[in-house]
Amino acid sequence: MNQSQFEWYADKLRRYAERKNREEAEEKLRIEREEAEKKKEKTPEIKTEEEERIILPSNFTGAFFLGDEFGKEINRKIQDKYGKSEPIRKIIYNETEKLILGSNPFYVSAVNEFLPENTRTAAQADLEKILKNNLLQLKDKYEDSSLVWRSNQEPNKYLARNIQEQFKARGVELKESTAYVIPLFSLRLKEDNSSPCKLSFQLTDETLNAYFKAPILMSESSKYINPDNMDENTGLPNKIYNKSFKGNRQLWARNSGLSRLYLSSGGSLADSNDNGRVVCMRAAGTHGAKINSTGNRGK
Repeated sequence: MNQSQFEWYADKLRRYAERKNREEAEEKLRIEREEAEKKKEKTPEIKTEEEERIILPSNFTGAFFLGDEFGKEINRKIQDKYGKSEPIRKIIYNETEKLILGSNPFYVSAVNEFLPENTRTAAQADLEKILKNNLLQLKDKYEDSSLVWRSNQEPNKYLARNIQEQFKARGVELKESTAYVIPLFSLRLKEDNSSPCKLSFQLTDETLNAYFKAPILMSESSKYINPDNMDENTGLPNKIYNKSFKGNRQLWARNSGLSRLYLSSGGSLADSNDNGRVVCMRAAGTHGAKINSTGNRGK
């Protein structure tokens, strides 16, 4: 092989090596981009606590107690699906009063699975409006509206942690020692053998639009509130008072874990008695519909 042939082969080998190196570099870059995209898809954006959440006014105006044949049928479906759990069995349909008697967050969440479109259970703001305008007889009764998450500790430690993990999976970090109100109409019930009550709450897309931060619920318990000074969008007091005054109500609050938000009396998440009522709201301009038979509403 003469010098000229040697140089020709050497140049050819050099070009081949350069091309292979370029192809390998491009392939490596392509793989890195694909992995970055996959990671971006799997890792939801974490919302910061500084973001202000806007609570939209409700267009649900028609309030009614769950009862009559409508309520009887919904109760039958709930008992068929979840009646193995004690918190659900505590709620009954009373044939004499034609009403659902009793309430707890588990049952109210289940009700929303079977309500027709444009109907849901009442939020706290709804209950305050009903009380203020005397739309239903709420005196001496109690009505569950929401859960309140403050930390992943007791009370209801298992459920509190479960809810925190679900929020995190959806890109929301709940801050410890901060009160978050989670309306029951936005949750669904789930059988859960790991839960002390054999039930747990499942977040939906609606939950991310409905939950909100409520600093007032981190206040010292047994303080007083003025029913004429309530936030119409949240149904919560704007201010608390140290001393009692005529017409006041009291705010009973916790500082950790997961608890229920209700109007009037109440207790642990699973408690219920015959003074409980399930209040439902119908969207303005609607006049009822068939019961949802699937239990899959609002997933």
